[in-house]
Formats: sequence, structure tokens, C-alpha cells
Amino acid sequence: MKSTLLNLSFAFVAAMGMLFVNSCADPCKDVVCDNGGTCNEEGACDCPDEYFGATCETHCVNGTYGSGSCGCDDYWEGDACDIEERIKFYGAFDVVEECAPSTYEYASTIKIGTGGGINRIEISYLYNDYPDGVYADVDGRDITIPSQNPEVGFTISGSGTISEDNTTIDITYTLDDSSIGTVTCTATFTRQ
Repeated sequence: MKSTLLNLSFAFVAAMGMLFVNSCADPCKDVVCDNGGTCNEEGACDCPDEYFGATCETHCVNGTYGSGSCGCDDYWEGDACDIEERIKFYGAFDVVEECAPSTYEYASTIKIGTGGGINRIEISYLYNDYPDGVYADVDGRDITIPSQNPEVGFTISGSGTISEDNTTIDITYTLDDSSIGTVTCTATFTRQ
């Protein structure tokens, strides 16, 4: 009986010791938080502003992190706000353009625009002319061609939208030509 009591006492003390050891386990023992993050009492990383992810590994580059995602500044997109919105417009395109009563087919290139801001693009050969390009400003999936004079005697302005799959851009613009008057054109740019 004495030995049974002794064994039960020993088992009780051992169980209490295991319970004590397990309750004192460090939840942050194997947790490494990047970029100044700190491990909390649940063993998860609390991240500083502008960082997110399981270990604070992702930097919200051009935006602010909150409510589970990175809210991007103007003209930036992507999970970490590290992609310029205008990039989806860049490339070489085949263009079919209706300028009543004429239809034109030609090639065009859209690239980074000079001057302006992070949202500026340049469209070459719009109206099957203007090799130096017409500039436009990007806002999300939309572009605006502000009124400008690509050549003496001509004023152009308009707007357009890129498709969800980024393969086509539809642009409608007005060209004021001092010699023939105003022409409205609709152009479809199809990525080559």
C-alpha cells in the first residue's frame, strides 16, 4: 500500500511538473519577425506600419497597410503597392481606327511618357501620325488625353479604357485640324 501511495504521489508530482513546464512554454521560441516586427503572446508577429505578412516580410511600398491589406497611393497597384498602374498600358499594338469617313490601320507603341508624373504615358502614331507621340494620363484602367498640340495647327484630346485582360485599349478622341475642321475618331489598340 505504501508503495502504491508513493507511486501515486510520484505520478501526481510528475504530472503537475509537466503541466507547469507546458504552461510556461515560450510561444515565440521559434518565431522570427522581420523588419522590426515583434512576437506577441499568441506567437504571431505584430508588424510595424507599412509591413505585413506572417513574419512582416512584405513591405507596403507605396501605400498604407490596414484592415488586412495594403491600400495603395494614387497610381500604384499590387498587393504591396509596388506596381505602377501605367505599366499595363506599355507595349506594341496593332490599331484599327475609325475617323468617319475613313478607316486606318497602323502600328503604335505605348511607353513611359516624358514630363508629367508617375501616371504619364506616350502613344505614338495616334491618327496614323505624330511619331513623337501624344501624351495621356493613366488613372486605374482609364486614360485621359489632355488637350494638346502634337503639331502646329492641330489640337487633340480624348479618353480611353484598357480591357480587364490588358489586351485591348479603346480610345475615343477629337482632332481639331485648322484646315479641315473637327474629326472624332474611335481607335481599338490590340496588343501584338
